Amino acid sequence: MLSALVNRVSDKVQVMVGTAQDGAGGTKSVGAIDVVTQTATDAVTQTATEQTATDVVAEYVKMTGAGRARLVPVSYVDELLATLVTGGATVVEPLSGVPVEVCDIKGRAAAGELLVADVRTIGAEFSPACRLGAELAVAEDARVPGYVVVCMRKCCIPWVAEAVEAKACSAEDVTVSATGAEEQASARVSRHAASDAAQVVAAYLACHPRVEAVRYPGLKTDPSFACATSQLVGGFGPYVDYMWKESPGEWHRFTATDEDARMQIINFERVG
Repeated sequence: MLSALVNRVSDKVQVMVGTAQDGAGGTKSVGAIDVVTQTATDAVTQTATEQTATDVVAEYVKMTGAGRARLVPVSYVDELLATLVTGGATVVEPLSGVPVEVCDIKGRAAAGELLVADVRTIGAEFSPACRLGAELAVAEDARVPGYVVVCMRKCCIPWVAEAVEAKACSAEDVTVSATGAEEQASARVSRHAASDAAQVVAAYLACHPRVEAVRYPGLKTDPSFACATSQLVGGFGPYVDYMWKESPGEWHRFTATDEDARMQIINFERVG
């Protein structure tokens, strides 16, 4: 009975995930998204001998819509962020809060906020943060362990760029990890699969008789949907927040994984 219900919901959701956002203010088909994802994956899965740290940096410049990017040792990141915050910057994440919401990077930047987008959790491939107006985007990549990739917006504010340069090192001096390419490619595939599964789970919970409310940016009824479809790329992330009818006001979080969505729902029902 439960398995049949899950199958029906999953089939219905396939129509919903037939379109996805491209981050430029429109939608594109899942097939097109797959091409974008595959292109990024192909770039990552080049052998370590073919790739250099300079290649990795260039990839993130394109991915985030930045003007340039630098590698900063992980040990300096907290100090760099503290310097930026002291100077008036606000550190944001594309997805944050409970219930989950999409940060309106474009709107806040247009209003004059100096934003530093931390995309390490969601993955830079989901958020063209600098193109949207963030002054910086901070990402991580398994190919350059021990470093973060700090992407700077075109025409970056001079003092912000100087703060980054003070902590940065030359990409020419960084060696790409021999196993990092495969690890990074796997991480990106996993993140996209988790996002797709979350879409299915969110749709399932939205019609669950015991659920009072569901928050997921990929649902058309979600307050963040308009922002998500214009500012996220290739998916809406793994976080689904929901509220039981018997516990009004109390949000719970389901974090989807890259496992089969139907099995995740079945396991959820068993535990619930």
